[in-house]
Amino acid sequence: MNIFKKMYYACLKPRKYKELIRTSVPKTFLYGLFIFFMTFIIITLCNILIIRSNYGSLSEIIKKNVPEFTLENGKLSVEKEILYNNNGMYINIDTTKEGAFAELNDDKLKRMVADYSSVIIIDSSRAVLANQLQYNEIDFSKLSGSFNKSKLLEVVPEIRNLIILTLALTFVFLLIMYYVVLLFFAFISSLYAFFSKKIIRFNDLYKMAIYASTLPCIILIVNDILPFRIMFLPYILIYIILFLMQRAISGIDSIVKAYSIKNEEDFKKMLNDLRNDAKKDNIPDDIIDKELGKIPSYSQLVGEKEVSTEENTEEHYRRNQPEVIKPSSGFSFGKTSESNNDNDNELSK
Repeated sequence: MNIFKKMYYACLKPRKYKELIRTSVPKTFLYGLFIFFMTFIIITLCNILIIRSNYGSLSEIIKKNVPEFTLENGKLSVEKEILYNNNGMYINIDTTKEGAFAELNDDKLKRMVADYSSVIIIDSSRAVLANQLQYNEIDFSKLSGSFNKSKLLEVVPEIRNLIILTLALTFVFLLIMYYVVLLFFAFISSLYAFFSKKIIRFNDLYKMAIYASTLPCIILIVNDILPFRIMFLPYILIYIILFLMQRAISGIDSIVKAYSIKNEEDFKKMLNDLRNDAKKDNIPDDIIDKELGKIPSYSQLVGEKEVSTEENTEEHYRRNQPEVIKPSSGFSFGKTSESNNDNDNELSK
């Protein structure tokens, strides 16, 4: 199954997840890596293109937006105050006597970081650069030498490399968080499967969670491209994943339905598929035989009664006839209606 068919099933055909989870765990992880990588790259490139179209290159941004400054003897001096509050970003640069931190304590800083996607606050002695994932503080008193705007323009290539490194580290961190969060969704789905009396392995539920994340990733890309932002987006994405997994689990009603068994040959093929899948997971043969032995036979599943050769013989037929019991009182049980009538006549006499 090619990647585009998997994406189609993952987004619009949750009932087909029973086919998707037959893929091995490593291949499913690679699928999740591909989806997450494409989402990260597209969103990052869109933001870079927007910044370049609005502000130009990194050198142009520094020339136009960074004021003249001097950092010498552990003190920063900026010719004018900078205050920017827009698009989820808060920037406050003030090196006057009061400084940018004059009315800010640790609690207010934490609230600001929670309210904004990016926060930059700088005064004459320190700088804080933070977002919802990390918090960095720079103490200028520990810096030696001098630095100004002209020297900043000279190190633009190094700044560009630092940005690339930061993006790479951010990608790794978010990728780890992506797989961890999907573990949570797999756990929630295991509870639903348990109460629905569905026997599904946890690694299959985790595969479902990876496939269910496809549509939310696409929605994240669309949300970044649109000129407006979708309201309550995190809650919508959570609901979509849980809904897709619920529909997928509901689609696996039983072994017979999941494998579309119509005859005994289909049943044998299912057993063979289960054995091969277990071997791919490096499960020992004795455990495979033990678990497959718990599956009812085909005749039991379809409600047929197995009849042995002995049951067809005349001897077996005679042996299973009602036994005639003759108590001392003269009554008998198990005789034919005719013999019973004869006994009734004798009693009446």
